[in-house]
Amino acid sequence: MIEKSEPPKEFSAEGFGFQLQQFYDKAPDNAARAALLDGLADLCLSKPFTDDFHRLAKRFKDIAKHLHDLARDETLRLGTNSPPPYLIRLLMVVERAGREGFTKQETPKLHELVRNNQQLNRALFWADVAEQRTNGTHGPVLQYWQIHFSGNASLWGFSEADLA
Repeated sequence: MIEKSEPPKEFSAEGFGFQLQQFYDKAPDNAARAALLDGLADLCLSKPFTDDFHRLAKRFKDIAKHLHDLARDETLRLGTNSPPPYLIRLLMVVERAGREGFTKQETPKLHELVRNNQQLNRALFWADVAEQRTNGTHGPVLQYWQIHFSGNASLWGFSEADLA
């Protein structure tokens, strides 16, 4: 249904983005929530993109701006389990949506949750590298800083422990 809907007008309070938390809350179980978030990530990461440094689906960029809090909820729910592919893709969407999607000031912050979970941090980094290699137009990825998002909103980061 979301895929076939018309995107809201710019600066409006319309569209599915404002209803996503309700859809998530009404999902009957974890599998249904995962399916919802996986489908939303697919839509938001589909072509055509907004532009080369903002590789979100042009048509679904409004939805992407409303996924930060859901991604945070799912990251909290993850605990020490292996990160599922839908969560990695959801976090990729949040990164690409930029800081304007970061609406709540709750702690810990989403980037702290990601960086403090070594499996999740590394999986997200390598997924971003793979996406850059697939869709980037500025040559091969040779340095980590070549993974750039409009708004500089990467959720992963490195520490000394990652270099050992």
